[in-house]
Amino acid sequence: MILDNTKNPGGKKLQGYRQQGHSNRLNLFLLYITAFLVFLNFTSSMTVLPLYILELGGSEFQSGLQNTLFFLAAILMRTYFGPLADIRGRKLPMLIGAAVFATAPLLFWLTSSLWGAWGIVLSRIYQAAGLAAFFSSGSSLVADMAPEGKTGAYISSYRLLMSMSLLIGPAGSLFVIRNFDYPAWFLLGIFLGLLSMVSAAFIKAPFLSMEEGDSSLGRLKTVFKTKVLWQVFQGVTLTALCIGALLTFVAIYISQVTELANPGIFFTFYAVAGILANLNAGRLSDRWGRQAVFWPAIIILGSGFISLLFLPGRPFIMGLSSLLTGIGAASSISVGFAWVIDSVQENLRATALAVLESTIDMSVAMGALLFGLTSGWIGLGTSFGIMGIIVFSSGVALVIFQKKQ
Repeated sequence: MILDNTKNPGGKKLQGYRQQGHSNRLNLFLLYITAFLVFLNFTSSMTVLPLYILELGGSEFQSGLQNTLFFLAAILMRTYFGPLADIRGRKLPMLIGAAVFATAPLLFWLTSSLWGAWGIVLSRIYQAAGLAAFFSSGSSLVADMAPEGKTGAYISSYRLLMSMSLLIGPAGSLFVIRNFDYPAWFLLGIFLGLLSMVSAAFIKAPFLSMEEGDSSLGRLKTVFKTKVLWQVFQGVTLTALCIGALLTFVAIYISQVTELANPGIFFTFYAVAGILANLNAGRLSDRWGRQAVFWPAIIILGSGFISLLFLPGRPFIMGLSSLLTGIGAASSISVGFAWVIDSVQENLRATALAVLESTIDMSVAMGALLFGLTSGWIGLGTSFGIMGIIVFSSGVALVIFQKKQ
């Protein structure tokens, strides 16, 4: 039986936040400022560093390797930093994460001078500690601050910052590099990182005391034994597989079958659709329940993939697909986060969200790999169509199953 305890999310909220509305708003504002600055550093690094490695004379292999090592290292480190946020409170790993993202640009600068492209590859492992420490603890703190019945709205507004950073970070970074070269980008990253550390220092977060007998491994085991979480992980895995395929292959496919001068416009529409989705998805899931929004969002994502099958000779399909995939991906990820938060106790939130973040990272990488293998066999268009049918039918089947239960 599928349980949906999310229409009126249960669990006690942290009293310190519920009783001090003004203080809560100030802390939330500081958290959003901190997160946006960290996200800018994160998204710009994803775009700039592969180009910088080639600029240093590195190979395409090194450009891909640094991203692979970055995510693998983050997955491993989350097994420590996720439980740490539940044991020691959210603020400590947030400060660690902000500090890592603030100092990583300096490390990129120094190591590239000494060891060239391999210096960047090794430095990305250091930056992975920032990803592991900040992301799940930040989401957990937003949930701690959310009033009862508004967890989805708060999480969606937090995820909105990521979509905004995707619009601003990569394009802004490339503008700085074109006009002032890479050292200016390093200095900008350090400056943004220092600002994030300052704003994080003023956040007042509750201290969550460790229960006797709890350990990092014990918390991870508890998360994996929580059956309802597996539903979320399965749905988010479908979404992340699609994201991996889109990020890697959709621009190539558009350039092959259309005459559009800039296939990257797909991601502009995709990001705008994600922003619009985040403005509404969480709020709707607070009102109707998580599953009532989560599975339809996956169906919408599948529809966007299916539409790509009809792209040749119909350029307008690109706009339709980018909107559908943007809405579906952003909505399912945001509501998935809220669903996980509803399903565990407060002292397990960061651990559960760390597992969710790792699931997303692994699935994005796997999506790119599997899609690359199938597209070489049956072509990109057919691969998009088949993946869309699988995702669409899975969403429909789970909606029907949910209604029967």
